Amino acid sequence: GRTEGLTDQFRGRRRMPLGEVGPARGPQAARQAAWALGVSQGTLDPRTPPAWQGASAQVLEPGEELAVGGAVRQQYGATRDQIHPGAFGGSV
Repeated sequence: GRTEGLTDQFRGRRRMPLGEVGPARGPQAARQAAWALGVSQGTLDPRTPPAWQGASAQVLEPGEELAVGGAVRQQYGATRDQIHPGAFGGSV
């Protein structure tokens, strides 16, 4: 799935939102429309969105793949530094 390996890539426990990433649809689009209407009617502040209930999410714990992810990052950094010495200030 979309979230597989992300805990390795980011080196630890992560909160991953459920659902699609992209333009607002469904409830999120409705919230944005309600905020825009409230701003246009002068009842809401354009600089501060209303407090909406957060999206559903799941917490992913790092697993056995964490060591593999570290090895991949180390090899990537070594290869990158060999091709572009000093350009990135060291390894990943």
